[in-house]
Amino acid sequence: MTLFKNCSYYALVVLFIGCSSGDSNEILNPDAAEEETESPIENPNPSNEGVLDLVSVQYVADTLKLAMDLHLVLGNSLYSIKGQDTYVFNFDTTVWTYLGSDPDLPNFIASGISFLRNGLWTIFTSRGLYEFDFSLQDWKAIDVFPLNENFYISAFYIEEQDAIYYVDPANGNRTIYKYLLDTNESIAQGGYGLNGNFSLVSPNTFVHNNGYYITYVTDEEVFEVHKFSSDFTKLEMVNSYNVGHSLDNGVAMLFGDYIIFGLGGTSSLNEDLSVTFLRSDRRFYFYDLVNDKFLDIPSSFYEGRMNASLVTYNNEFYLINGFTIENNQNEPKLSMEKLKFNHVTN
Repeated sequence: MTLFKNCSYYALVVLFIGCSSGDSNEILNPDAAEEETESPIENPNPSNEGVLDLVSVQYVADTLKLAMDLHLVLGNSLYSIKGQDTYVFNFDTTVWTYLGSDPDLPNFIASGISFLRNGLWTIFTSRGLYEFDFSLQDWKAIDVFPLNENFYISAFYIEEQDAIYYVDPANGNRTIYKYLLDTNESIAQGGYGLNGNFSLVSPNTFVHNNGYYITYVTDEEVFEVHKFSSDFTKLEMVNSYNVGHSLDNGVAMLFGDYIIFGLGGTSSLNEDLSVTFLRSDRRFYFYDLVNDKFLDIPSSFYEGRMNASLVTYNNEFYLINGFTIENNQNEPKLSMEKLKFNHVTN
């Protein structure tokens, strides 16, 4: 069904400067700001020559909705959906445009992936398969899944096979599925096992040297890296790392040979929404895919952040929305910030 209503929103660009010292727990401070200038941290960790570090955090724009469901980066634009509403953000002008609402989309999407197929924005979600025609600004439901059939899928699209491989561990299902896009049917490929209480860090699968990796958090604090076999019939754990802090509702991203992960947390609220219990993390870590080892990233984010989403544009990472704790309250963050990681040398 075609979207209706079209209007634009404008966001001012303010750049944050982060600074750090030799203290590995130093927080990048966005309050030390200088307009329209991005200042890298000078020698954030002089004692850690060549270490991968978070070197700057840059405020980019305000956002229009909390907790966007899915995103697609296309050219210099970011397309996002929240329920049945569709938005587009221009990275050059920092202008958000509301494209409209479409009842063909579900009201809520717990998880899913976005990709471009046949010139259409395609989303494969816990609720089904949907396609967006950019020229018509029209969403179409291709295959709607029964409610509660899937809960929190992690998936990836292989163009050469015109197929999607996915798992749904939150449903207690230990099956690897292949979804055929030409016939809209799922075929069981194989099985896998998981231990403990777990959650997905990212619905996206990371592709490195033709290997496909999925990341999990078990028991809130243990980050696990799993890899699919070459025929996608098995999913086996490669390595794990207990960070000692809650990683639930965190983020993960692929940076060269490294899977960077961090942030996240859990909280319990009173009826007045005040926080009675909080476990959060403002730190980042990374897994070295080549050398099979985990390391901490020395510099921390400037605050704890839960339930944020993350997109990649021009090989840079953009953190979108989420929650933090202020005055003993869960406070929403309606903003987009650019995270810059790099190897720091003296």
